[in-house]
Amino acid sequence: MVIVQSPDNAKFDSMPTEAIKSSTADLIVSANDIGSELANFMTFRESHFSSGAHLVPRSVYANIIKILKARCGVDFSYYKDNTIIRRIQRRMAALKITRGIDYQKFLDESNDEAKFLFNDMLIGVTSFFRDPKAFNTLSKEFGAYLKNKKDNIIRVWSVGCSTGEEAYSIAMIVHGILGQAANRYKIQIFATDIDQRAIDQARYGRYPETSIKHVPEELHRQFLSVNKGQYEVIKKIKSDVIFSKHDLSRDPPFLRLDLICCRNLMIYFNTELQRQVLSMFHYALNPRGLLMLGQSESVGSFQDSFKPLSTSQKLYSSVFVGKTFFQQKAAWMRSPSSIAESEVISTVGGKLLPRRSELHYSKILTEKLREILLPNAILLNENHDIVFVQGHNQVLQRPQGQPSNNIYKNLGPQLSVDFRAAMHRVELGENLADTGFKLVNINGEDAWVRLLIATIERNDPVSPLFAVYTQVERLENMPSVGSPIDGGSKLNEEQERILERTREQLQDVIEELEASNEEMQSMNEELQSSNEELQSSNEELETTNEELQSTNEELQTAYTELRIAYDEKEKQQEKLESVKRELRQTISLLREAERIGRTGSWMWDIETKIMQWSDGCFELLNLNRDTFHPSLEAFIGVAHPNDRNSLEKFLKGLSKPGSATSFTFRTQGESDKYKLLILDAVVSFNDFKQGVKVMGRMTDITAQTRYEADRKSYSNKINFILSSNLSASFIYDIRESNIEFANPSFFKVLGISADQQVPKLFDILHTKERQSFTKLLEKIQKGGIENSYPVSFSVILGDDSVVDMHANIAPYEMNENNEEITKILITFFPSE
Repeated sequence: MVIVQSPDNAKFDSMPTEAIKSSTADLIVSANDIGSELANFMTFRESHFSSGAHLVPRSVYANIIKILKARCGVDFSYYKDNTIIRRIQRRMAALKITRGIDYQKFLDESNDEAKFLFNDMLIGVTSFFRDPKAFNTLSKEFGAYLKNKKDNIIRVWSVGCSTGEEAYSIAMIVHGILGQAANRYKIQIFATDIDQRAIDQARYGRYPETSIKHVPEELHRQFLSVNKGQYEVIKKIKSDVIFSKHDLSRDPPFLRLDLICCRNLMIYFNTELQRQVLSMFHYALNPRGLLMLGQSESVGSFQDSFKPLSTSQKLYSSVFVGKTFFQQKAAWMRSPSSIAESEVISTVGGKLLPRRSELHYSKILTEKLREILLPNAILLNENHDIVFVQGHNQVLQRPQGQPSNNIYKNLGPQLSVDFRAAMHRVELGENLADTGFKLVNINGEDAWVRLLIATIERNDPVSPLFAVYTQVERLENMPSVGSPIDGGSKLNEEQERILERTREQLQDVIEELEASNEEMQSMNEELQSSNEELQSSNEELETTNEELQSTNEELQTAYTELRIAYDEKEKQQEKLESVKRELRQTISLLREAERIGRTGSWMWDIETKIMQWSDGCFELLNLNRDTFHPSLEAFIGVAHPNDRNSLEKFLKGLSKPGSATSFTFRTQGESDKYKLLILDAVVSFNDFKQGVKVMGRMTDITAQTRYEADRKSYSNKINFILSSNLSASFIYDIRESNIEFANPSFFKVLGISADQQVPKLFDILHTKERQSFTKLLEKIQKGGIENSYPVSFSVILGDDSVVDMHANIAPYEMNENNEEITKILITFFPSE
């Protein structure tokens, strides 16, 4: 079940968009709906696909296969029913359809469902060098095959290649075998699949790191490069691989192949299609060409056509069995072009070799018959299987049970033993061997039968054949022996002849034993040679001992160097101790600074939910470091009950961009009084704009807040006193050259409205007073907070008249850093 978030409500839509383009998505919903869809999917399967209710009726199944064939061009009727039905059920579950007939109707009406179901049928599981042991065996056996290959054309077919990893793996193996000689060969690797999407992806040759984990290191360095964060197959390998769309059930095969790799594909085929495909593979392979199957696959009933090279790794060699074509129902087999092409089997030295038709076999036998003049014959391959029979051979008997073309199973027991002995002599190198005449009952009559065996050598890579000629003579035609009933003398003669024949066979066995004895003698000589090698090894060991002594001296030198390194390490250790002392001092200063500044540092890992506090935080909150363990919940718990919800909201909001980074809250202090703390935070975000880590500072602002409150209260009291004073008064900010506050009497004495803007001080002073007043201000700034200054000056009233005023100037506020007066209080009244 593949569910993809809808790109419409995704903050970053590239990933869901690419997933949708891959055509593997069953559902496309919002992120909030994914959980409910998963729950609905499981509930739906449990409630509707139980007790056999999920089975698709045969008629519905057949109609679905027809719809797929019409719309997608692939006939799945030769695939295993259970596999196809499971894929249909999956689509039904995704669409919440409970009956097969309803799904057939939906499939018939929907324009896209056939494509979805078709893509679901294609189970593309592959990787580079999948099952490394199998590929190691392939490399060894294919290397031996190529060593005996006469031409310079290598043709390989990777069947069901999916996204191409298997085909590229084979190409790497071929180049690894040939090395620098690969430039002298024409390498053609045909990689086919019915999935066009997989073929298109394979042509790019780019793969993630997970796909190349089984690639041998040497091949990895030679044939893979890094491109845009992925591994890419180099151009030399790409040029050898030809990708194309191909359907095994209907398309013609590639011919004259040296290797076919078809792994874990036939497990989805029914028996009929498996037989058809194996017949096709044997037809397409050169004699002794290699076939590689998956671990769960085998050649089945085609054991006579394929010789196992490695049973455990499912690697086979094609055996020539005399068949000129394979049985297939596909239309291409009936086309004239394919019939013409079927006459070609392989190339040797750049020339095409014709297929061995029956006329060609007759020609071979005729040439031998001119030498031996026998009426009928049998042709065997290297597995001793019958590939052709000429004439009506009366000595052949079809065995009971499963049919077999093996010659020993088609001969009677009277002939098979002697035939095996004669065949053994031929295989040892004799040009011609025979069984001698044996009395055999043929069709109810006794006859003398003799089998002659001759080897027919052919050019590589075609394996040799064995011609078996049959001689049948009636009793009366044999001068030395008449009928067994003629009397004892002739019967004795026959027994003597059989005994002589037995002696000859015994002599053959003795000769074989003598040959074995010679081999044993040869082995003894090899053992002596091995003893000499051991002596040589002993001398080498003495040399090695000298080398070890030299190595010991080198070790002494290395020990000296190690000692020097150890001394340097001690110096580094001393330096490290110094750094540790400096670090402890820094930590001590930090703790002291936190204590004096009444502050503490904290860090919160949002992903792991781990929170850490400095010592200052524990002191601010009056907590024991040994018993209290910081966490989000514990942090919220130390706040005032009325502030906990706000603190929790603030902390959880830090993971979102644009949230507040400062927050003030109350906590328990001494004597049941609450402290006022302020949190300042800095948040680290990942690439998806999600908060991952918070670092912050916690500061006690209780005293500062109380001071500001007291100061504000004091300022309010001063303002109240000045406002109640009948004398004109105002507060003047020397640094800002601005009247900060003026009481009502100020406006009344100057004769201006209280609604008007407060005038500038130098605007109400007479011109002649301004310079002297400036000097007075400079004096007051440096005179101290406890002094007062009675003065007189002329003031311009609101009606532009000038009046002399008596005034008293008192410092109001001082800068604590440089002890300069910053504000003054001026009280004045008319001199009259």
